[in-house]
Parts: sequence; structure tokens; C-alpha cells
Amino acid sequence: MPVKSAENVKATLPSKRQVVRILTSKIDAFVAEAKQVLTAGLASAGWVSVDDTGARHGAVNGVCTQIGNDRFAVFTTTKSKSRLNFLRLLHGGSARWILNAASRAYMLERGLPVITTDLLQAGREPSGFEDAASWDAHLLAHGLEPKDGPLDPFRIASEGALWGGLTEAKALDGTVILSDGAGQFAIGEHARCWVHMERQIHALDSFTDPQRRAKALIQSRCAVQNYLSLSGIKPGFGARLGARAEA
Repeated sequence: MPVKSAENVKATLPSKRQVVRILTSKIDAFVAEAKQVLTAGLASAGWVSVDDTGARHGAVNGVCTQIGNDRFAVFTTTKSKSRLNFLRLLHGGSARWILNAASRAYMLERGLPVITTDLLQAGREPSGFEDAASWDAHLLAHGLEPKDGPLDPFRIASEGALWGGLTEAKALDGTVILSDGAGQFAIGEHARCWVHMERQIHALDSFTDPQRRAKALIQSRCAVQNYLSLSGIKPGFGARLGARAEA
């Protein structure tokens, strides 16, 4: 079999622009499949890890949010990293705004006045809105308008209704959300990643030998305690391992 020269091989490879076009054109089927993967993954997940990072798409700054575990992973690029955005992503592309007991509890917990909450839900519980336009119209009809800031009543009510939709669909029943502690992810059953917790200790400045030894001791204890809590190893083993770490 004849050996191709490097020039001939290079000539048959697609250019960078061609690769980008392949990856970004006619992707509707892939987007729909990703949403189905998320819905199916959440339905059977005991836990999911979540994180986000800056992403630039179409010459516009955005945010890429990852949701997944050891069985699946979904990456979605949007324009926001807010809790409202995260709640919509958890719906898997078919968001529903539901007024029920869960949405009411969420709104009150987030500081929405009781009178406003009652007004929104009066005679409508349980009640669903299938798109953002009809939900926004419901809020506007009751005197709520979008404002800047995380404590905006319009935003809190929308978050609550999306949370109500997730609870009605039982999308997160028994699912723990594991994150770095960012506020937008702290919903439902939530746990903080111990690796991120240890990073704060790692970032502490230590200038003397006693300070450095104290920092190392705290780090070793943190690692041992978290490992034991995750693995279920007997406390006696932890005491011996901790003694070795302090030695």
C-alpha cells in the first residue's frame, strides 16, 4: 500500500473554519438530544455536580453550565449564570412555571412579601404556565415589573414558579446538587464540594513555620474527615490515620 506524503494528507484534512461549521451548523437534533439526556439523567440521578465558566459564543460573552455525574454530562451555553437561568436549565428545555405549595414556600423563603405571594397564587393553585410570555404577563397583571438585582420580586416569583415546576415533575426527587457553593446552585438538597472547601484553606497566607505547620495540620484533618465521611470507614481507622498525618 503506497505511503501518502505529508502534503497529500494535509490536503485532505478539513480546515479550522470547516470544522467549526460542522460543529455549529444543523445542530438542532443534537440540542434536542442533549435536553433528553439531561431529563433522563436527572430522573435516575442520586446526585449531580454542577459548575459554570465563562464562554464566548457568536462574539458575545456568555456562560457555559455543566450538569452531570458519573453517568451523564450536559453542557449548555447561555447569557446568564443566575439562579433563574439554572432553574430553567434543570427543566431540560421544556420549562413550566407552576404555582403550587412548593413555589409558595420558595417565594416566602426568598423574602417575597406574603401579600404579593398570596395575590399571585389566589385561585390559581395549582396552576401552570407553558411559556415565559404567559408567565410574565401574569406577573405584569399583578403589578410586578422586572428590576435589577437578585432580590427583584419579579425574579424571585419566577424562580419560585420554576421551582414549583421542577417539584411537580419530580425532576429532583432524591437528587443532591453538588457545587462549589455558588449561590445560583444552592437549591433543593444541596451539598458543597469538599475539594472547593479545601481550596479556601489552601489560599490562606502563612509566613512563619508555626503558621505553616498549623495550616498543614488543618488541611490534613480536613482531607481525612471528608474522606472518612464519604467512604464510611470506621472512626478508629480515622484516629490512627489522623495521628499519622499530625506526626
